[in-house]
Amino acid sequence: MYFKTARGMKQLFIISKESRAARFGIGTYIRQLIECFDLSLWCIHVVELNASVEGYVYKEEDGVFYSKISLPVYVNEWDLEKERLYYRGVFYWLASLIPDDREVFCHFNFARDYELARLLKEKLNVTIFFTLHYMEWSFDLLGNSEKLLSILSNPTDREEEKIVNQFKNERRFMADCCDSIITISKHTLKLLQTLYGIPDFKLVHIPLGLKDKYIKRSEAELKRIRKKYLFTEKDRLILYVGRLSDGKGLCELIQAFRLLSEKDENVRLIIAGNGDFNRYLVVSAPYWGRITFTGFLTEEQLGEMYAIADIGVVPSLHEELGYVPIEMMMHRLPVICSNATGLLEVTANGEFGQLVNWTVEHQSVKLLEVLVEWLLYPKLYQRFRGIGRLRFLKEYSFDRFQEKIKLLYLSLIHISEPTRRTPIS
Repeated sequence: MYFKTARGMKQLFIISKESRAARFGIGTYIRQLIECFDLSLWCIHVVELNASVEGYVYKEEDGVFYSKISLPVYVNEWDLEKERLYYRGVFYWLASLIPDDREVFCHFNFARDYELARLLKEKLNVTIFFTLHYMEWSFDLLGNSEKLLSILSNPTDREEEKIVNQFKNERRFMADCCDSIITISKHTLKLLQTLYGIPDFKLVHIPLGLKDKYIKRSEAELKRIRKKYLFTEKDRLILYVGRLSDGKGLCELIQAFRLLSEKDENVRLIIAGNGDFNRYLVVSAPYWGRITFTGFLTEEQLGEMYAIADIGVVPSLHEELGYVPIEMMMHRLPVICSNATGLLEVTANGEFGQLVNWTVEHQSVKLLEVLVEWLLYPKLYQRFRGIGRLRFLKEYSFDRFQEKIKLLYLSLIHISEPTRRTPIS
């Protein structure tokens, strides 16, 4: 295996693991993160754990090294001791790649990698960054921190005990191993300060950032794209982008769309993403002729969907922040969002996008009310095209993200002592 060894180069290991999140949001984040660094000064190695490969796979692409490491196959059930041994093996391998005089950094993206982070910190004095993309308990509780507090004080069953353990493990990872913790949303920053008790000097808020892919298109071009995808000029296009999975509010959106179709036969729903199609096809019946499931779209195809859609809907029951509403704003698409956690932040409490009250029962009815208003008064929503894009440019541009990441890394360079190896017991 060949690695750059020029004197003075710093070495960065970006630690990920195979998961749905790594294929989508976290995968996008890692690609953006890599572009923040000058490869003439940094040797970057992306390490994917728990990979679906046989043993180990390695490649170099555009000056960046990529490795996939599989989980070992055990006849008996996977347990904590086997997990510890797995991380220990990964640590030995990483340690073998680090020259004695190299300044080394690791950037973790999952809080469950405690054992690996602990060894890197204790044995090699590595500077550790961690981006908190989500908290384990937030999926089960849909970001309800008050419910979490109640469970932490008095867990009543095995599921709640599991949530308590998840919380404790996350706190231990951040408190014991991390030199700097990046939160992508302000509400998460506050939770780490108050609920997790993480000291302020470890915390930094750096929102997600995206490279600007917006293309201004003529009316003739928009008509051509609609015709290409067999939509008419009369069709009112509602766009959903994301995984077809629990927690995304897609069932509620489809149910609201069914009711909306009874009021206007020209509305169409485009669902762009992969997942459990059968489940959502059942919910869509018998409106299949008005709902388009695209599956995975290329970047070019998705850009065309953003261009021709009349409105975007992000009905998630919980989002830490979310690339999709940011991407919609980037493409000047008016956005309707649930008022869940991070979506409140993206829209600045409804200033840059229409919010739906998602904290009540009958969520599809509440969403229907907003969609009906959009149908009746479309000009009211056109204002979100301009101000939404301004919001993207000011808060979520790649340049802003890159600048903040560079400043953070510069602030911790040379703080740690030079990398040195010690016997591994």
